[in-house]
Amino acid sequence: MQFAVTIAALMGICPVAMMAGPYDGWAPHRYCNSLDHIETTRIPPLTSEQAELVESLEQVQIIARHGARAPYARIFCWDSPKHNPMNAEWNCSTISVSSQEINSKEESKGFGRLYRKSYIDGHNILKGDCIVGGLLESGRQQHMMNGQYVTKRLCEAPIVRLTSADDRTVGFFVTRTWVKAHSSSSPLQSCQYILSSWVNRTYIYLMYYRGNQDLELSEIYLRSDDQERTLGSGQALINGLFPIDGTPSFELHRMLSWNVADYSMDYISPNKKICPLMKHIEQMSNESPEFWSHLRDPATVEIERHFSDVVGDFSWDSVLECLSTARCSNLELPDGVDEETFTKTYHEVEVLQGIFLTYNDSWYAKVAMQPLAHDMLTRLNGALNGDPDAYKLSVTMAHDSTIMPFLAATVKENWDRTWTPYAGMLVLEVYKTKSGSHAVRMIFHGEPQLLPDCRDTLCDIDEFFQAFAFAHNPRTENDCKLPKTKKGSKNPSSSLSTMADGQNRFTAANYIGSYLLLGLVAVAGLLALRRRNRQHEVRGDDENLSLLHAMFTRVLRRGCSCAYHRMTLHSNLVSTRTVALCNVQQQRRFLVDSMDAFMDFEREMALKRQKANPEKVAPVGPLTPPVKPEDDECCHLDCPNCVLLVYQEQLLEYELSLQSQNRREKPKIPVPMYDLSFYSSKDDKEVSSAWQMLLTETNRGVFEVAANDVISAPHQTADGAWRSVRHIDLRVRDDQQEHISKQASNIGVYVPNDLPVVERMLVHLHVEDPSVVYAAKPLADSKQQSSLQHQPLQQHPFAHVGTVRDALTWSFDLISTPRPRFLRNLAAYASDDNDVAALMAPRTVDAIQASRGIKDVIALAHFVYTARAERRPHQHVTIADIFDLFPSVRLSFADFFQIVPPSSPRYYTISSSRQFNPDIVSITLGLRKKDALPLPRCSSYLAMLKPGEAIRASFYQSSFVFPFHDHRPIMLISAGTGIAPFRAFLQDLEHEHKTSPHRSAYLFYGCREASMDFLYGEELERAWASGVLDQLHVAFSDDGDRPKRYVQDALIKQSELVARHLLKDEGYIYVCGSLDMGRAVRKAIAGAILRHPEFCGGAIATQEDAERIVRQKLAGHLIVTELW
Repeated sequence: MQFAVTIAALMGICPVAMMAGPYDGWAPHRYCNSLDHIETTRIPPLTSEQAELVESLEQVQIIARHGARAPYARIFCWDSPKHNPMNAEWNCSTISVSSQEINSKEESKGFGRLYRKSYIDGHNILKGDCIVGGLLESGRQQHMMNGQYVTKRLCEAPIVRLTSADDRTVGFFVTRTWVKAHSSSSPLQSCQYILSSWVNRTYIYLMYYRGNQDLELSEIYLRSDDQERTLGSGQALINGLFPIDGTPSFELHRMLSWNVADYSMDYISPNKKICPLMKHIEQMSNESPEFWSHLRDPATVEIERHFSDVVGDFSWDSVLECLSTARCSNLELPDGVDEETFTKTYHEVEVLQGIFLTYNDSWYAKVAMQPLAHDMLTRLNGALNGDPDAYKLSVTMAHDSTIMPFLAATVKENWDRTWTPYAGMLVLEVYKTKSGSHAVRMIFHGEPQLLPDCRDTLCDIDEFFQAFAFAHNPRTENDCKLPKTKKGSKNPSSSLSTMADGQNRFTAANYIGSYLLLGLVAVAGLLALRRRNRQHEVRGDDENLSLLHAMFTRVLRRGCSCAYHRMTLHSNLVSTRTVALCNVQQQRRFLVDSMDAFMDFEREMALKRQKANPEKVAPVGPLTPPVKPEDDECCHLDCPNCVLLVYQEQLLEYELSLQSQNRREKPKIPVPMYDLSFYSSKDDKEVSSAWQMLLTETNRGVFEVAANDVISAPHQTADGAWRSVRHIDLRVRDDQQEHISKQASNIGVYVPNDLPVVERMLVHLHVEDPSVVYAAKPLADSKQQSSLQHQPLQQHPFAHVGTVRDALTWSFDLISTPRPRFLRNLAAYASDDNDVAALMAPRTVDAIQASRGIKDVIALAHFVYTARAERRPHQHVTIADIFDLFPSVRLSFADFFQIVPPSSPRYYTISSSRQFNPDIVSITLGLRKKDALPLPRCSSYLAMLKPGEAIRASFYQSSFVFPFHDHRPIMLISAGTGIAPFRAFLQDLEHEHKTSPHRSAYLFYGCREASMDFLYGEELERAWASGVLDQLHVAFSDDGDRPKRYVQDALIKQSELVARHLLKDEGYIYVCGSLDMGRAVRKAIAGAILRHPEFCGGAIATQEDAERIVRQKLAGHLIVTELW
């Protein structure tokens, strides 16, 4: 038996002076997922509405990509000899350790002698001591952080499960007995303390490695492929989640096991060797109209031309790997590759991959991910059924080629089609709801994912299974069989004569075929010319004549193997280097344009035939995509253009059949979720007392504006934008006091829909009297069980009862771009078949979300309409626009209520303390205006409010709150409007000072200049003067002739204070501001620790040591950030 683990050997590196890097000033590269930005990918908590629905977290399943690695092969990047990342030296911090002699007998002790595998210098594919694809130290750290983020989420999750009379589990890990014995804090704080701070690791060993009843090893499932970078990443993630304490363990049954398979037979990533159908689907996608349309796009051609001009010959197969390898490792790129060139080239690969994975309703992705997704559903069913052997935690460590098709298959049109970054983590959280059902939330890279089959990111279990319908059954050998192909055969009787020696002679049939083909191509050529004239593409007559001559020459010349330009398509990336066998670029371009015009003509004629005789073109039975003839068939048949013509005709027939099928499958009217009653007015005697109480409750969400003052006049920023800051006070009435938690730190503001949009919707919904009162009661027998996806209706009473005008103004989101599910539901109410098909087409959503006009909806859906509305610049397409565009859609307000998306609030940090003044809630509002871009909708709405007017709002508590639970010193660091929560903190300190001993407090604040944006300057100075603040450090970046100073400069100047506060005093540090400011502050804190190692016993010797301490403090919640 072989036992393998991956361990890290940290290398000591002497601190060096900071030098300018090749990417200074560039935006962060998402692919790298650098440790400076990884905190933005933390698993977010449930929204307040979602948290009200769930009872407990039952299971967590994780799929993650390995961490940062060395190149996976010594690949070709580009012709440019300089700055090739494959020539860099790669040194890995991970080494493989194994034991060949493990005795499996229970009474045996230990794992035997350990052996280390070391690579001989100079005998590796890559320079250095890394194997190809070896895990780098930064990749290990990425997953250590991921493990800590999972810990934080599990500790915060709402779990209360009885285990005995005296013991209760909180989270997956902590027992009440343990908490009573070892901590005076709350269970949540104890869970974070022992699993994140790692101060006393003995108890970790006690609970985990010796088998605490709350999470047995048998309840953990670990899956990976058999590669070092995935196994090493997985072990780093587990070690981050369950840190080891160094205590030796000799119990072999306590050994963690990774489930792996032979690489050639594994399905953890798409494997065409075990499922040949995937190769067929890949070929089909390479011939899809969407793919070819993208290739012919002038912008695509220009990207390839420009990058080729800069680096010479390159391959689309490897360009993403080469660019990202250089970028993530801070290696220089060839001269001329600036940020814009880098971004466009990288994004082009993402676009090609997105087209490939979403082709034909994500066909390839569903086939590839069916077995892996089925495994996940099997583990999920164990949790749903209450199986005592069900897994509570599952970790699958895989690749980018795993997560991208998984998202394409499940998130579908809502997938952003971006490349999976290093250590990108997809999390499935399975919750038991208070209604007795279950719900699932999917998060990827810190963002909750909205499955198209669900109405909310917390998805009802039935709708979740609908989204995973492709994986309900295991993938069988029959599922992977290739479709049968028809090979071309030549009938000997078709030849009028043959040579006696067996050599074919040019016969009359050849002449007839050639003339027919020549006439067909000539027609195509004329159609192309007419098409170009329609598009106002002016070309000289000589050019047209020469192109026609070249085309005729190409058709009649039998020396060319085929009049067909081939595509070299490698792997899943679809390489787009075109090869014209006759090497005549103008001929190739003309043939493409001619064929495009010919296909447009054919499509137009086919649509006319279809409209005239719909029964004759209706598909019978399941549709099967056509099979492209092989290249040798192209050259063997008498028709030299058989692939270009015949296959395109087959694709057209298949496309029209799909449209016909979609057109015939009109969706059913959605099942109602609410029972609506209507009354003439609020004073109607028939309105029940319960509804009257809800009408009264409505006022609890309405707050009067007490003040709205400018505290920073409009001023121009460095990037040319105009910025101002306002302070808004909201008055809290006596009957609203219980509505707002004392610890509420965020306010959610609801923005009313624009009055013209409301008026248009009243017309579309045929509402005669908008003052009519409705009352909505959730249906008990509805599958949604009070609408898991419609939570704002439960949380905000004004959505349950009110006037029809109120509902259209406040309750529903009529402004945002409509979701695909809403459009599909809307199709059920359309009477025109073309409207039904267009509303159901995925491309309709693409066109709506693009920056082009409404006409694109029609063009992309292949229907000929007259556009009835045009988008104005910087204006969203609204639900009212959809009604304008599809007039056959007719439904009532009651029908609309069942399917319309609810309005969502815009959250702001509260800048006042409820303990200090319970009658006022304050908002610090930054307003930014640049060029012709519109003002942010919610911010501009708040800015225009006047005292006495009212808004509707809700409140919730985040983790960025004043630490009332203990009395440690605090250090506050902010810049700009990041001062908002710290104004509340200072008021909390002043309130606390009245009843408790003094708490040391320090504030570091960065502004531009004192007269412009020293926000709340008088209050801050007064807090310092009164002793609430021990120290106040303000840094101005534009203070006359003085040198620029930022908040991080003030921290560096006070490095001894920072290091002592964090290391010796173990105080809190709160950071609030932009992401750039947050990164600079982290570096400054690490620099302060490095300058003063005496506060940690001299254990910090390098910059890496200091950054590691900062990461640990972040994970232990002694450094708390709120960055944007």
